[in-house]
Amino acid sequence: MKQEDFIILDELRKNSRRSLTEIGNLTNVTLSSVFKKVEKMEKKLIKKYVSLLSFENAGFSIRISLALKSKDRESLKKFLLEHPNVNSVYRTSQGYDFFVETVFPNMLSFENFMEQVSSVTSDKKIFHIIEDLRLEDFNLVQDGSSK
Repeated sequence: MKQEDFIILDELRKNSRRSLTEIGNLTNVTLSSVFKKVEKMEKKLIKKYVSLLSFENAGFSIRISLALKSKDRESLKKFLLEHPNVNSVYRTSQGYDFFVETVFPNMLSFENFMEQVSSVTSDKKIFHIIEDLRLEDFNLVQDGSSK
């Protein structure tokens, strides 16, 4: 990928609702070039456009990440992928099978979830998320030339 592509991607990551015209103006790339580049990126690079939520303001004040080692990897994977309180699931190494981000409206919901998880895990580490310090903020342009 060219530096120009990374600059366009950075602008999309900052605000994916921004118009292609605005991105073109910010990056000094013509509208037709931005359109073609974004269209190509949507086929191979961009997985989906999403909004980052304030879960607490949406009524989900309990946020917990878990490192899980499974008794049966496929059963645990299926459970995690289908559970409504699971926000993200990552397959991992270093002795654990999955790293999971979860959100719950209250501790009772979390405890019910953990009872279900315990039946298919052999080990777990629990991390209570206290505060977001940085979210989805990786800058693809590493030399400081992003506008």
